[in-house]
Amino acid sequence: MIYNVQFHEFFSRYEEDENARPPVMVLQPISSRLPNFLNKLIPAQQEEDQRKWWEIMCNLQENLRYISTYLFKVLINEMIAIMSNKCPCSRSTKCPTRPCKTTTFR
Repeated sequence: MIYNVQFHEFFSRYEEDENARPPVMVLQPISSRLPNFLNKLIPAQQEEDQRKWWEIMCNLQENLRYISTYLFKVLINEMIAIMSNKCPCSRSTKCPTRPCKTTTFR
């Protein structure tokens, strides 16, 4: 299970640009979700939106670090298994099916 991942928050920052060929996902500015992030006319609301942004950014950074560490460990385990001629699923020394059906990252 992945640790505290808020995929909705991450992917809500992107919008599809259907005019591009092929269509692409474009990262939207912070102010598109937090309209008062840059609004200096209303300092209280600007401070609130900036606080929300820092909380979102810290969560995203933490989740990306966790996911990258997790994937790195999976990759290292598979490399060790390949180098030692063992199945990455650790069920046997030689997997009856190549590639192993239980390995998800192929």
